[in-house]
Amino acid sequence: MSKKTQQLITRIIAWVLAVLMIISAAAIIISVVASAEEVAPELTEVIEDVNIGGETVSADDVTPTPSPFNEFLPHIDVCQTPIRVGVFYIYGTNNCLAFSHNIFSENGLMFYSEGDDGYSFFHSSDKPVTIMRDFSAAKNSSNNYYFTTDGNTHIIYHALTVEPVELEVLDETIEGFKSLLPEGTAVFPFYMSGKPHIAVGTYTDKDASAADCERLKGLLGQEFMARVPNNTCISIIETESGKILFKIDTVDCRLFVRPLHAEGQVEDAYIKSSVGNIFDGTFEYKATIDGLYLVNVLDLDDYIKSVLPYEISASWPVETLKAFSVIVRSYTLSNLSNNHRNEDFDMCDETHCQAYRGRLRSTATTDAAVDSTASTVLAYDSEICKTFYHAVSGGMTESCENVWFASYDYIQPVALPFEQYQTHTYGEWSNTVTKSELYSYLESNSTVAKKITGSIVSVRISEYTPSGYAYKLEITDSNGNVATFDKCDNIRTILSKYCKSARMSIGKVMEVAINESPAQLDAISFFQTDPYGNPIRFNAMANGTEPTYKTVLTGSGEVQLVPTTETITISGTGWGHGVGMSQYAARDMANIGYIWTDIATYFFPGAYLANLSDLSTPLIYIDGVLQQPEENAEPPNEEEIPEENAEPPNEEASLENEESEETIEATETDDTSVESHETLTEQ
Repeated sequence: MSKKTQQLITRIIAWVLAVLMIISAAAIIISVVASAEEVAPELTEVIEDVNIGGETVSADDVTPTPSPFNEFLPHIDVCQTPIRVGVFYIYGTNNCLAFSHNIFSENGLMFYSEGDDGYSFFHSSDKPVTIMRDFSAAKNSSNNYYFTTDGNTHIIYHALTVEPVELEVLDETIEGFKSLLPEGTAVFPFYMSGKPHIAVGTYTDKDASAADCERLKGLLGQEFMARVPNNTCISIIETESGKILFKIDTVDCRLFVRPLHAEGQVEDAYIKSSVGNIFDGTFEYKATIDGLYLVNVLDLDDYIKSVLPYEISASWPVETLKAFSVIVRSYTLSNLSNNHRNEDFDMCDETHCQAYRGRLRSTATTDAAVDSTASTVLAYDSEICKTFYHAVSGGMTESCENVWFASYDYIQPVALPFEQYQTHTYGEWSNTVTKSELYSYLESNSTVAKKITGSIVSVRISEYTPSGYAYKLEITDSNGNVATFDKCDNIRTILSKYCKSARMSIGKVMEVAINESPAQLDAISFFQTDPYGNPIRFNAMANGTEPTYKTVLTGSGEVQLVPTTETITISGTGWGHGVGMSQYAARDMANIGYIWTDIATYFFPGAYLANLSDLSTPLIYIDGVLQQPEENAEPPNEEEIPEENAEPPNEEASLENEESEETIEATETDDTSVESHETLTEQ
């Protein structure tokens, strides 16, 4: 056989082998695909594009990680837009320093934490449980923390296995220990760094537990060490029996708790607190020297459904509820990285951010209002607006820069001719106090005390904004020092005991209707009218201790204002900071026919409604549906605004800033990211 013939035969054999290998590989691939479709057809159906934190992630980029616990965990992994709400925290109203928390759920609770391989399942309980710290904490005179046994604590000593136990054999090992120990001996899991150890016994002190470690080693065949209480450890205890379910050291992890669903259950399951509130989502607990921290993690619209009925009344007009849901959604998203940037949550549960007390007050109507505006926000120049809101404006809102410091083009003064503030709670208010009482109050204010050296002899508003809000406050002391304070909300805070808003005057007050231009009056001492004829409040008290007699031209002729010398009247209109939406005005607008799209945009000039997926394109309202405009379509005519003098129903309101009728007299609240207020209700 020639050399060429041999080479040809070799090539033919190689080609045949290559073809056979390709056919074999194809058969294997087809078999694998067919098997996958046969055993897991549902998997290919549920992997879709998802939106995480506002960013769409393609299903092609998502690699499912099988876990026996995933179906139980409505946690941040499955929230489209997760919101972290601080419930217990160092500066909160609830005392996290010495706090235990009683919770339960209708079908039980699941407890888990992070491990090296993702979530680690711990336990479930169908009974009420108490989450309790080993130690409470307190502050000493130097404002430093120290441990204490006062308050709600769970201080026990026990023997702990030195080496962790494999999770798969944890229950079996615990039962084995119990069979070798006297009946009733406490044996329970103790988790450290995501690894389970086993704790045995309860002892009165460290020495007693240490002394028993050798005996337990001989009896149970494992090394034990004495475990003492510390400031990062949490006990999970059956509330009624006092039985310890397990303990966890949260120094490098968190304890997650979520409600279980019954088989076939469709409706939501909630975590319930011992005081009756119910919560969506997941609870995260962590203990530090600063206290027991609790963060509630839930989806954005579930958060809005909890906030809405605590900020306004659920009985208000549906159009107001819809508009307000957009305002709450926009405020939340625009402040996620601002209000608590140095803390482990996005929003607190107080009116410093927004009042959050769970779902107890939610109704089918408030939930529907949120659902009907899903993904809709107020935007300006392709960014979500900071939609501040307050209770009642008193006829006119104020610009952000005059109230605080930041400036936004879409937060400017807006006249509210339809706001029936005279009929609303604290729409008009007045407080008359003696000079000595007012001066004593101001001298005790640390902000004022830093700027004066003697006793106060006079107080006056020295400058107003064009919208009629007090902008500069002058306080003169007996040494001739004049302390000046500016910004509307700073003045409102300094005088908070006697005022509800910065739309106020100080002195002997008389309402007058001016026939001539206000510019002819002393620009320092008059309270301007708004463009719609709301009465001017004229301040007849000028500098010094003696009254100044002012003559004002009124509709009835000249009137001399004669102030008293012993008392001072602080009076005004409105309740709150005056920035953005007036909640009462939003209700009044709905009562005279405004729809929610007009209400949401009215208070923020130049802002527009947009979908979260496209903040640059304004949505339009066509035939009752909010939608994106078609390309090259003519913009619709602006909807006709109701007449200025339309008379809405004279319905008595009951809300300050962001609270409902039940809490109106309990506290004053404002929604702003720059101030803090008392909490509305107990968690």
